[in-house]
Amino acid sequence: MKLRLIYREKVDRRSKTSSHYQLIDGNSLGLLSTYIRISANRGFAKNSQPDFWLHEHNGKRFNKMATTGLFKTPLKDEVYSGDLNYKTHQILVQRKQECVIITIMVNNYPYSKSLHPRNVAKLVRIE
Repeated sequence: MKLRLIYREKVDRRSKTSSHYQLIDGNSLGLLSTYIRISANRGFAKNSQPDFWLHEHNGKRFNKMATTGLFKTPLKDEVYSGDLNYKTHQILVQRKQECVIITIMVNNYPYSKSLHPRNVAKLVRIE
């Protein structure tokens, strides 16, 4: 099962290293919240060094603990890979101008960490 979610950036000039997004299209089936934040990695994690961190909104504020780290895929476009619910679901994030397209492959474990560009392109349907 594959879910496709589209988030639009909410203009927020408070932070240079993070962007806030609001869900505008798609149903996440409770896997992701309506509001998300994608922030640059500032090197504080001990074990993992992803390019970006994805945080969910819990109704009052954004969670301090990141939902997942987003790692660069071999594609030239801005496509990043991560996981949800402790490697139960694979997530692909494609950044385009003021939008983010998130593709969630439900129950897609085990999955390949080195995603081939052809496979990623099919999953995110790059236009």
